Amino acid sequence: MENIIRNVNTIDVLARSPREYQQDQTTTPPESLGSPDVPGLERKRPTMILVVLILYALCAIAFTPRMISLFDEASGIAGKFAIGLFILQTHIFWLYGGFFAAQAVFSSLSRSKVNITPRVLAGPRVAILYTTMHDFQEKAVLSCINQRYENCHTFILDDSKNEDAKQVVDEFAQRYPDDVTVVRRTDRVGYKAGNVNNALENHVHGYDYFALADADSIFPPYFIAELLPYFANDPRVGFVQGGFEPDPNPSSSYSRDLGLQIKSMWKVFAPARNRYGSVIFLGHGGIIRYDVWKEIGGFPPLISEDLGLSHRARRLGYRGRFVPQVKSFEEFPETYTAFRKQQRRYVQGICQYIHYDLWPYLKSSNVPWFEKVDTLLTCGGLLMPLFFLSFIVLYSVVMPFLFGVHNLFAISVGETEVLFPIFLLSERFFDLGLALDYFVITGFCTLAPTLGGFWLMAQHPVRGVRTIWLAAAPYMSLLVMSSVAIIGYLLFRTATFTATGDRTAGKKTAAPAASNRSRFRLKEDDVALLLELSLGVVLAVMCIATLNIVLFSFAVAILLAPFLSRVRWNHWLMRPFLYLPFLALLTGLSIGAVTLVQKSLDLPSGVPW
Repeated sequence: MENIIRNVNTIDVLARSPREYQQDQTTTPPESLGSPDVPGLERKRPTMILVVLILYALCAIAFTPRMISLFDEASGIAGKFAIGLFILQTHIFWLYGGFFAAQAVFSSLSRSKVNITPRVLAGPRVAILYTTMHDFQEKAVLSCINQRYENCHTFILDDSKNEDAKQVVDEFAQRYPDDVTVVRRTDRVGYKAGNVNNALENHVHGYDYFALADADSIFPPYFIAELLPYFANDPRVGFVQGGFEPDPNPSSSYSRDLGLQIKSMWKVFAPARNRYGSVIFLGHGGIIRYDVWKEIGGFPPLISEDLGLSHRARRLGYRGRFVPQVKSFEEFPETYTAFRKQQRRYVQGICQYIHYDLWPYLKSSNVPWFEKVDTLLTCGGLLMPLFFLSFIVLYSVVMPFLFGVHNLFAISVGETEVLFPIFLLSERFFDLGLALDYFVITGFCTLAPTLGGFWLMAQHPVRGVRTIWLAAAPYMSLLVMSSVAIIGYLLFRTATFTATGDRTAGKKTAAPAASNRSRFRLKEDDVALLLELSLGVVLAVMCIATLNIVLFSFAVAILLAPFLSRVRWNHWLMRPFLYLPFLALLTGLSIGAVTLVQKSLDLPSGVPW
């Protein structure tokens, strides 16, 4: 056991300060989880969602009448349809801008109320379920074994089909026969949910709670000891979700460059959910009551099984607690391909959840109205790529053709003058309804989802700026792939669960003939690749035709997607292009801001766009 402790001491030191180590004497007695020092469940309040709706209403009241006047500029069905769609999309920007901004503000207020709770080193039996499929990580399982809580045992739920991957797991289990139990099944029915349900139904007996760990999850030694007290004093608590930190020892340059983003989500947007929204179990890094899992009927057979379980528990009257100060470590996907796979699973998972499980949740009388609104906005947020891509095409391609001034732009190359057509929205279009105040507020709402990035840059001035600068390319490149995944699910109602770290997923294996229903899903990558190349070229041409530098940033990012999947992230030829999307975006937004100020003050612009 000394070897196990030595392997995770680095993580332990990073997770806790020396002062916190001196608090061990505050550990609760082993006889009970109850403690007067453990804060009870906070009363849920609709304040945050009310603020979101009020902000949206103010924007709608202030700008909608002016935007409706744009219909006077439209002629024909196509023009009026484009204006109507543009107004609808702008309303969605206002709604989500207020939503992300309110989450950031209320999370900031909630962080000041965080309490450090005592530890319980013994008590009810806890099973730690470590899930893996061709992505076993020894350091992660060692962190599960090393828990400084007496009554816990680690189960390795191995869904691997590859014999080499199984052998790695078996060899590890042979070295620690008293500390781990390997659980396998004969099929993969039900995705990860089926794997966990099979273990709990057939192999994990006599346990009061179970913790879930993904293949890359690293638990600090007191993880179980510090989360368990949050079940005390209130039988309504069905699960407790911890926070996350990036693995300090990433395995690749990709995860090292982008892993810092893990911090922003759990610092900027999540803490407000305890009091003002819907707390969701995130599939790992938390503890669930066994009796609640059983009452629900197990994890639902969905890709987003964690979301399904959270909301089914809520429908029965149970609540979750988010405890951000008790953190586990996880690694950002180690390659762009793994990251792309992860994001596609998120999108398909939310589509599947909306299809099968959302309506019963919305009908439940046990769920307050504002939690339902929070859930709707959160689910819709994961479908934003399709909406945002359609907005880019509408505003940057369609509207310049329908409502633009068509001119010729000349570039002199030596003694030769090259002419090409440009399409710019007319001044009349801006004067009717889109003045400075509109652009300032709508621009802020559009950028509100990136507030986590601004927090990163404030907390880590050097590394944070570099992370956000590099992150622009991979995130912007996902627009087409995510849109294809959404449309594919809408058409064929099929979804595929692929483990993010599965190292065999890209290898070709013999497979039975696909049905007509699943062929689109099997060719989804090819469809996305074709669209990325074609749309990227179209946007690149249109960024010249409309003199739109911001559009150029999206064109470059989308065109990079096929190459990011095939070329090493840190390849010297790729590196300069990774910085280009953010540079173009920043340049375009800066020029646009200056131009708007000049227009509002009636100053001469001197800039054609």
